[in-house]
Amino acid sequence: TDMALVSGGDFTMGTNQSEAATAVSVCLNDYNGSCDISYAQDSFPPHRVILDSFMMETNEVTVGQYVAFLNTLGPDRHLNGCDGNPCAATKNEEETSNIEFDGTTYSVPNLFANLPMTSVTWYGAAAYCQALGRRLPTEAEWERAARGSDQRIYPYGNEWNPDLANTNR
Repeated sequence: TDMALVSGGDFTMGTNQSEAATAVSVCLNDYNGSCDISYAQDSFPPHRVILDSFMMETNEVTVGQYVAFLNTLGPDRHLNGCDGNPCAATKNEEETSNIEFDGTTYSVPNLFANLPMTSVTWYGAAAYCQALGRRLPTEAEWERAARGSDQRIYPYGNEWNPDLANTNR
């Protein structure tokens, strides 16, 4: 899969009260959402972080890619094959999963093969990355990649656009 260089440097990580209050206001008033300022508590206070440059995948891991990984682990390994922990749910455990398991082989219907992987545990994501000789980004690296060097609020800019976000809030 393609990787991109994310430039290092210093940036402000986290959110201030004003940004959080604006997001809550938009959620409540424009989208009739169920939002509360407390949802942003783990991003207070904003603080300066310095990072080295790092590489990050340019696209999400697809269900097809993850199913191929599960098949390298072997049958039933989705239950405990990721550092002794569950990797991901199959339709056997979670009806909404896109992964099918017949007791021997993991598969995914072609319709879902190129969709982003969901219902994966942290252990499952970490094991997948390790199998490729990679690692998960740190929280600071993830935020740097999302904010970009221009410090935008959202990965796509500074104004909320529900068409460019995938959220349950």
